[in-house]
Amino acid sequence: MCAGVARSACKAVALDLSLFAIVFATLLGSVRPKDVFEDAETELTITLRAGGVECFHQPTKHGQVLEVEYQVLDANFGNMEVQQRMEINFILRSPTGQELVNDQSRTEAIHRHEVKEPGDHMLCFDNSMSTVSSKTVYFEVYVDKAGSQEEDEWDAGEIQYSPELIYNDTYKDIKTVIKKVH
Repeated sequence: MCAGVARSACKAVALDLSLFAIVFATLLGSVRPKDVFEDAETELTITLRAGGVECFHQPTKHGQVLEVEYQVLDANFGNMEVQQRMEINFILRSPTGQELVNDQSRTEAIHRHEVKEPGDHMLCFDNSMSTVSSKTVYFEVYVDKAGSQEEDEWDAGEIQYSPELIYNDTYKDIKTVIKKVH
């Protein structure tokens, strides 16, 4: 392996490679794939095939608030220009299988549920009513602690702007309008 190279240099290279392999294996073992639903907020767009059902699981803890918002964006019937219904069914189940929400023939909805049973809640989007058209569905899942004000402080009504910023924007707006009129 080390023909023509000093034996001590060859041993040093082999030791460096061994050390690198150990560090790399340790780092690789500590890295795990990220679960999409680990974050407090998750957004996905999915395609529900004709007659299909897609379910997702959201881990929650007691006292959190689970918010689900969905909207059907499109109904596809191949390449043909055919008017399709946009409705789907949506079901939210508790970790023990209890039905919490059952929307029938809806194009969009927002649901907030205070978690009483910790575990994985199941969200199912159901296109079984359609035998020929797939549906494109956007949905957002948000998990928050009950009564948390974390999101509310970012609402426009809650942010306090200095008078300089308010009047400066007003001045710029007036100046822009005057230039357009003039």
